[in-house]
This record gives sequence, C-alpha cells and structure tokens, in this order.
Amino acid sequence: MARRDIDPFEIGRRGFTITFREFPIWLACAVFPFAAAVLVALARRQSIEVSPWIVEPARWIADAIFDWCWMTALCRSTTLQLLTFPATRGFWLFLILLAGLDAAWWVYSNALGIIGFAAITGGVLLIDLEGPLVQVAGIILLVLMLQLGIWAGLRLMIWPAHCAATGKLVWPRTIWRSMQDHSFDMLIIAAITIGPLLLFAGGQLLALRGGAEAALIGSTPMLIADLILSVFTRGAFDAAALVAYFGIFTRAN
Repeated sequence: MARRDIDPFEIGRRGFTITFREFPIWLACAVFPFAAAVLVALARRQSIEVSPWIVEPARWIADAIFDWCWMTALCRSTTLQLLTFPATRGFWLFLILLAGLDAAWWVYSNALGIIGFAAITGGVLLIDLEGPLVQVAGIILLVLMLQLGIWAGLRLMIWPAHCAATGKLVWPRTIWRSMQDHSFDMLIIAAITIGPLLLFAGGQLLALRGGAEAALIGSTPMLIADLILSVFTRGAFDAAALVAYFGIFTRAN
C-alpha cells in the first residue's frame, strides 16, 4: 500500500487549534467527565464510600461519551448527539470498540507485569520456576513485549477516530493496513497533544521532590486544574486523530 504523507507536527498543532476554536462545543461535551468527577467528589465530601467498581466504570463511560460527542460534533457540525447519543447505533459500536481495546490493554499490561517480575527477580508468579535463565528470558521478553505493545498501539491508535467519523466498526485489519508507515506519525501526534498534561504531572512530581507540601499538590484547585487539562488534551488528541484519519483514509478512496 502506497504511503500517504501527513505532517504530524502540523496535525498536532491543529488538534489544539481546533479545540480552542470550538471551545464552546468542547465545553458542552466535557460536561460528562466533569459531572462524573463532581459527583464522586461530592460523595467523598459527604463521607460516602463509593466503590471503585462504580467509580471507574462511571469515569470510563463519561470519557467515552465525551470522545464520541466531541468527535461527532467536529465531523458533522452538530451537537444534537449530546442528547441523542444513547439512541445512536454508532455510539454503541464505539463503546464496543473502546471496551475491546481496554480489555486487550488489560491482558497486555498484566502479561507485561508477570514478565517484568521475572526480569527483575528471576522468578515467575504463581509458578515454582526461578533462576538466572528465567531472568534472562524475562529481560528479553520484556523488551520484545514493550516494542510490540508500542508498535501495535500506534498502528491502532486511530481506530476510535475512524469509528466516530464513519459510525461504523471495521475489522482491525483495515486499520492496520491503512496505518502502514504511520506509526511514528501517531507517536508525534500523541506526544504533542498529550504533552501539556505530561508536563503538568512532571511539574507536580518535581514540586513534591523539591519539598512542596503534598496537601498543596492534592488540593482542590490542583485537582480541578488536572481534570480540566486532562479533558482538554484528550479533546486535542481526538481532534488531531480526526485530522489524521481524513488525511490518511480519505486519500485512499
């Protein structure tokens, strides 16, 4: 398949430009993750114990609704889906896709943890197997697994944008073949759009190591800033992924 050149630096910049330009639409879509965070905070303020089995799925669904509504708004220039998304077939296909990708990540991360434990300690969890050969094999497998995970993740990173733009769920083979030679492009796009959030987290870590009060880092204003920045950068990445999708896939037709 012939390579369709894209400029990942320009696409990353456009992700932020689009999010700033369409800020009212972004804010309307961001109501869902903001509301989920507020409800959890209010429950904890009232000393109500909320199980992680409730909190995490609620946050996951709120983020998924944001992604779908935001990308759909950018593609179709409408915000009607903010009210009608539960009745939209494409939204449920989008949820299925995200659930499948998260399940694959869960399996991969747990396998990586087992291999990492073997690489560090020379033993295998839950199995009476240990020794220097196990450790060497663990190190080799760890390096290979990390490379494979990063490569596969970058090749499939545009899949949600494809689903949101088309309202259809295609087989991974379609995404995989179309993303040939674009793995590094997606790495640059992700680094640019998620970069501010990483810098913010790094700044908090440096502040803690520098002797800053942990109470200040975990204060309500800091938590609010972290929430807003995380949703904003998520929106920037979604917008950039859509630009990349149209640049890669529409030229193939």
